[in-house]
Amino acid sequence: MDYGRARIGLAIATAEARLARPLTTLERINRNEDMRRLRELVREHEVKQIVVGLPLLLDGTRGEMARKRSGSRNARENRSAFPWKWWTNA
Repeated sequence: MDYGRARIGLAIATAEARLARPLTTLERINRNEDMRRLRELVREHEVKQIVVGLPLLLDGTRGEMARKRSGSRNARENRSAFPWKWWTNA
């Protein structure tokens, strides 16, 4: 999952796959509606884990969106019934 200000990019892979394939892009509405649509897709595709990208700047430090995502990490995990994995682009 690529979680941005305006859109959420989603890709999907099987447990055996090394690369994900694009699934869809969601236009952001609000936090509750975004999570509702994400939960719907998780059920529809029988997702076992969500991997959230944490973008790094060219110097290897976390950018603004990575810091915002890390700050809301616990709240998001507590509202969902599926495991989250956080991944840097390094």
